[in-house]
Amino acid sequence: MKFLIFRTTFPTTFLATFLTIFLTTLALTQASAAVFGTDDRVEAISRPNLFLQTKSTAMWVSNVYVTPQSAPAVGVLETISLDFPSLAENQNLCADEKFAHQPSSPINCTGFLVASDLLVTAGHCSILEGEIAAEANPYCTDFKWMFNFAADAFGRLPDLSRFPLSDLVGCKKVLYAIHNPIYHKETDSYTYVKDFSLIQLDRKVMDHPIIPIADKPAPAVGDSISLIGYPSGLPAKIVTGSVTETADPNFFRANMTIFGGNSGSPVFNKKGEVIGILVRQFPESDFVLDPIKNCSRSNVCDRNGKNCLSNEVVDQPGAQIQRIDPKLIQLIRDHLAAMR
Repeated sequence: MKFLIFRTTFPTTFLATFLTIFLTTLALTQASAAVFGTDDRVEAISRPNLFLQTKSTAMWVSNVYVTPQSAPAVGVLETISLDFPSLAENQNLCADEKFAHQPSSPINCTGFLVASDLLVTAGHCSILEGEIAAEANPYCTDFKWMFNFAADAFGRLPDLSRFPLSDLVGCKKVLYAIHNPIYHKETDSYTYVKDFSLIQLDRKVMDHPIIPIADKPAPAVGDSISLIGYPSGLPAKIVTGSVTETADPNFFRANMTIFGGNSGSPVFNKKGEVIGILVRQFPESDFVLDPIKNCSRSNVCDRNGKNCLSNEVVDQPGAQIQRIDPKLIQLIRDHLAAMR
């Protein structure tokens, strides 16, 4: 399938609404995925070794769902309202499914801080296809990056009716993004070359630590890895897995439970250092219909990504993880040098 994007002079509110509908469809072709074996998604707070990394991971959220509040009194925290449905409402999920009653942003990606004003995500979260540099496109201007969307130490979720405005940060421009899927008509399938993006935020995020990138981020088959992200737009969750394939020079694969919304998630080694960026997962179906209850259930596969409830046949199942590209490292260094 080929996609087109049109540049218009419509008002921002119209464009944001259009993008919400458009990107919902597009998202189905990206990090949609499945449960591998047991659904091991847990609240981020339950993994203390990644607590600081969770503080510096953010969710991409459309301005459509952000409602400004009236100006607060002097000295009172300024807040906004976020109009997120529950995951059950968002996906027609069966009520007994995991996290069904938690809030879920319908449009989402994941990103992570690599400098006080720089955030890394998947390329397809910043551009439909191709390559851009230093551009404030609609993927940038019509969305915010939402920090602290996670359960606290007591397991309490944020109050979205009064969410701190300071935890939403805008995008100044996409410093660089690349997403170059290659379509194969004969098999109606895609192969991918590179898929990453570097975002300059519209202000420095000073109260969140910088997530370290590993000096030698090349993993080996069998290595244990972890991931922080916002599966299906839920509050931050952590999953674990192991590396299964490393032959591709641009990507490696792992067995992990991934859902749409995990695109751009940082993937960590045992030291808590980033070694990759989650970009997609195979099989591609997040949910399947329960014909008896007429609601959706998570698409559960075996630990190797086979025998899925969706009955999908996949040659190479698993999470596809973008390696840390040398160009990305150089862009970060160049930006930091220019800021000195």
